[in-house]
Amino acid sequence: MKEVDAQMVLKLHKISGEPVANCNYLLTQTNGDYELALTILQRILAQRKTDQAGEGGGPGVLPGPDAPESTAQSAPDEPSAIEALENRVLQLELRLAQLTDTLVVVSDKLSQLLDKVSGDE
Repeated sequence: MKEVDAQMVLKLHKISGEPVANCNYLLTQTNGDYELALTILQRILAQRKTDQAGEGGGPGVLPGPDAPESTAQSAPDEPSAIEALENRVLQLELRLAQLTDTLVVVSDKLSQLLDKVSGDE
């Protein structure tokens, strides 16, 4: 496992335009494999581009379960549906990682405050 460093995260961020937290999470999940992380991110960005062109859902937004089906397709394209689901799962995992990181920071700050209050008494 390669160690993820800030330079790798920033390089991935600059290339993709993705938030730094997402880039960091992706590199962590790929065990520091920059090339694999870049490949996955390129696939995600390509899927977003396809979604924007086909559904008009906005940047990185996948259609929800209540979204109307496209009238341009006469039959469902199963590989695209599977890719969209994989993309959505990855997005949810990235969001979960961000929330987890935030929770850790808040927990640490609360612990520091409690230590301060306990030390003052």
